[in-house]
Amino acid sequence: MYECGSGVLRLQNLTGSEMDLAKPILVTGATGKTGRRVVTAIAKRGGAVRAFVRRAEVGPELRQAGASEIAVGDLTDNDSLKHAVQGAG
Repeated sequence: MYECGSGVLRLQNLTGSEMDLAKPILVTGATGKTGRRVVTAIAKRGGAVRAFVRRAEVGPELRQAGASEIAVGDLTDNDSLKHAVQGAG
């Protein structure tokens, strides 16, 4: 979960505890307006970002925004999704 209120970034996992920034955080929708902001916000906080994208050619833009890894695939493709989440925090 990404929350940004009053200029404070709070990252929580689904259980409500703080995310482990030592593991890559998977961001789906990273090429969109909100997703790109999430990538940048996590990277600025010191987190490693794994951006999940459909097209590899957007990788350089996302690396410039702060993504440390690019995972290419589609949310409807179970194999690419499994690969993307492997090792993520």
